[in-house]
Amino acid sequence: MQALASLACLVLLAVQPASPTTPKLTLVSPKGGETWVLGTTQNIVWNASGVTGEVRISLQQEGWNLGRGLIAKVPAGAGSFAWTVGKLMTGYTSLTEKGAGFRVRIEALNPTVVGESAQPFGIAEMPAARPNVALAPGALAPKTITVTSPAAGATWQRTQTYDITWQQSENLLKEFVRIQLLRSTGEIALTIETKRPLQSGKHAWQLPGVNDVPALTEGDYRIRIETVNGDTKGDSGLFHVARTIKFSNPIIPATTKNGSHWFKSNGQQESSTWGNVEPGAGSAKVGFMNAYDKPRQISVTYRSHIFIDLKGIKGKVKWAKLSYAKNDGTPDAARPVWALTAPWNGTSMDMYNSPGTPVNLMDVNQMKGIVQGWIEDPTMNFGLVMAGPDEGGARATNGHVMILSNVKLDVGIDKIY
Repeated sequence: MQALASLACLVLLAVQPASPTTPKLTLVSPKGGETWVLGTTQNIVWNASGVTGEVRISLQQEGWNLGRGLIAKVPAGAGSFAWTVGKLMTGYTSLTEKGAGFRVRIEALNPTVVGESAQPFGIAEMPAARPNVALAPGALAPKTITVTSPAAGATWQRTQTYDITWQQSENLLKEFVRIQLLRSTGEIALTIETKRPLQSGKHAWQLPGVNDVPALTEGDYRIRIETVNGDTKGDSGLFHVARTIKFSNPIIPATTKNGSHWFKSNGQQESSTWGNVEPGAGSAKVGFMNAYDKPRQISVTYRSHIFIDLKGIKGKVKWAKLSYAKNDGTPDAARPVWALTAPWNGTSMDMYNSPGTPVNLMDVNQMKGIVQGWIEDPTMNFGLVMAGPDEGGARATNGHVMILSNVKLDVGIDKIY
């Protein structure tokens, strides 16, 4: 009996149907990572297991509901469909714009089975200049511009020329860029270039100086390279703009006006100006003398107005020295000089009456300070008055008169740009 029972079980197992295969749709192409160009023909390929009847092929995009953008309805067993990329069935809006994050979905309705691209793929427009060339790999990668110079922490000096350089991703082709200078706070300080070919990768820029329009102040800045349409940009790290200091040692000739002041024996005072001597180079007549004009005695004092034209001279004065060729051997320290503090009216008499500050020509710092003041406020440059060391000598003596030639200012300047 036991043997008969075992035989019956074996018969029952033999006549029972096999368990059904689980329906499955596997999308083979596009699998993800490809770039398909609008208007080209690409094969959508799938494997169907346990699925019969019709399947629906649709286009999906991550982050955007295409409203079941239906590509086609085909038999499951077909295994492939030649798709004109971007074209959808009647009643659906065909795709006209490139993008990324697309997936193809294949779906059976009875039973419900879905297959989908394992990874997203891209759809791109056909390059206008090369309609028969496939799009380069990575065309839908992020577009980037990387500024390589100035480097973060660099120092560039005003009025000097430096190369702004950059690199761009391959998917930025025939673009134009503008180049801007940004303050550290982010606002635009100035536009350096409005339209530069992106692929040039370089622009030589001469930084403005303090006297240019617009002027460029010292401080920290960034360089921004941005496509003209504004969709891609790159910024440099912070770099420093510093002043440029150039030392110069101009020798500036003086313009002189010489005058004489007469004291007659009867107490009458007269003055005269005997004019410029070597205008622009400068000679000064200074000193005191007694002259005899019988029957009258005349005492004559000579002074000279010295003017130094500092127009266009700017910067920090390192030294300033009034120099001249003298023939009397008198030390400079004994030579009376006044820096006028009010305008000279052009007459000899006013050389004796105009207010001024005594100047010791041997005091380098004093002369440096006077010239620095004239540079910073040219309206106060009223010039100097120079006299002879024995101007107040005894009238019983003949006195001493001399000609000082080649009067000029030797000045050392740190020019700031």
